[in-house]
Amino acid sequence: MVKQNNALMTLFKKQQIELFEIPHLPNVDDRVSGHVDLGLYTETEIILLEPNLYELIGAKLEAIIDANKPKSKVLKVIRGSHYLNETYPHDARYNILSVGQQCFHRLDITDVQILKHTTKHFVHINQGYARCSALPVGDHAAITSDQGVAKVMKEHSIEVLLIKEGHIELEGFKNGFIGGVGGSAGSLMLIAGQLKSHPDGDRIEAFIKDRGFQIIELFNGPLLDIGSILSCNMR
Repeated sequence: MVKQNNALMTLFKKQQIELFEIPHLPNVDDRVSGHVDLGLYTETEIILLEPNLYELIGAKLEAIIDANKPKSKVLKVIRGSHYLNETYPHDARYNILSVGQQCFHRLDITDVQILKHTTKHFVHINQGYARCSALPVGDHAAITSDQGVAKVMKEHSIEVLLIKEGHIELEGFKNGFIGGVGGSAGSLMLIAGQLKSHPDGDRIEAFIKDRGFQIIELFNGPLLDIGSILSCNMR
């Protein structure tokens, strides 16, 4: 959990960003049960939730959407078909890497409701933990240490910054992944930890800034895989 600070909250308010805390997912490894990217998928007009997560927060999200019509771009909250469990690949059904109008995932495990409701073009990759493996930077670029994911993205006209593996903490594991370190909200790129702690930190920073994002490091210290930061336009 990232502690709130006044300066950060002021910045979020100025950018009209509101934080929404997601409860821990049951039935997955305790070490990653708080990772939102395992149980939630978003597009412009939909939020799709793993069934357990839908029961926990679906009604609350729907109430926010209803209260903000017609301003809310999100039109509906959808219950996924597959329950997660702690074994791979059954814990990765919602872990979609979305870059602009393209999505990358291991399509033999993708939840069927995502494929039914998406308006995006889905591309198969061998990596089930797709969102974990890469950090989207706008609609046409991403950062990853996974060479296989990088190859497929490049084949589909995505600009890719390939970085060194490791140097990202994830409690209970040898290392975490760059996708889990953060995510964008408007023109902000929110990062859990300091980029300078990574040997490719300068390259990562330049790649993000060159695409028009302001980098906000949420706390001091090494990069931490927190299960991504996902955003949607609900207000």
